[in-house]
Amino acid sequence: MLEIKPLLKSDKANGTRMFTPTGLSATILVAAHAGDAGATGQLGTQSTRGRATAAGPHPFAASPLRHLMFAVRETAAADNSPEPGRQYLRDTFGQGYWGKRGGFVNLLEWLAALGNAEGMQEWAADSEAARMLAGRLRNDHA
Repeated sequence: MLEIKPLLKSDKANGTRMFTPTGLSATILVAAHAGDAGATGQLGTQSTRGRATAAGPHPFAASPLRHLMFAVRETAAADNSPEPGRQYLRDTFGQGYWGKRGGFVNLLEWLAALGNAEGMQEWAADSEAARMLAGRLRNDHA
């Protein structure tokens, strides 16, 4: 079973919350470099139960959602200027970015909606950054 505790702010019954992009630790949400496991989508060395081995990265490290959350974090850190987040995604995915862009926009719109959900006020700032980044990706044509 995949260890998800590092991704959770709280794991209490009826109060489980995932960290926001700006709240995740650098060890989970560290930038991947083009050509490494994060950019290629490979999860690294895996055990038979789906857990990363001691030498391998957490499986979340290679997921598109992790890359989007890092891009949202970059956007928020730049006072909601979406350019650093967009550039991170283009650098990470290379030419594959163009084929994934529509899915990225859909996930970013979902993240943007989290700030409006009841009990999710801690997502307000990151949701705004996700909205700005989604708009920039939607209008990215080269």
